[in-house]
Amino acid sequence: MAWFGDSDKREAAALIAKHGFSRKLRPLDAMQLAVMKRLGSEAIRHIYCADRPFAAVIKEEGFAVIDPEEPLEVKR
Repeated sequence: MAWFGDSDKREAAALIAKHGFSRKLRPLDAMQLAVMKRLGSEAIRHIYCADRPFAAVIKEEGFAVIDPEEPLEVKR
């Protein structure tokens, strides 16, 4: 079980400081992203996110994002 601990709170605050004004990162989104970062990109292969501003921040932090509102590309 993943708890939201003090290190996650510090990371969320750092994310808000980094993206809060420029990208309008909201506190609850920062909390989610802090936990994603703790778990890492090896544990989280893709993030499904239709919130485009938040998705941009997620991508900037190194995660792959799939927008469920966009049609999937079929590679041939």
